[in-house]
Amino acid sequence: MSDRIVRCRYLRRNEQQCTAEAADPVAELLLCTKHLARAMALVQERRTTRSATR
Repeated sequence: MSDRIVRCRYLRRNEQQCTAEAADPVAELLLCTKHLARAMALVQERRTTRSATR
């Protein structure tokens, strides 16, 4: 059985898709580790910003 490689779904500003392998190929959100880390950093930043304004 041949396993196919699932790629990251992140689109760069120049409309090119990231070619790295998805961190979790069966997940709902198909991102590589680089783009998952960036997304988590943004979420954490928003959480700290919101909690500081309350």
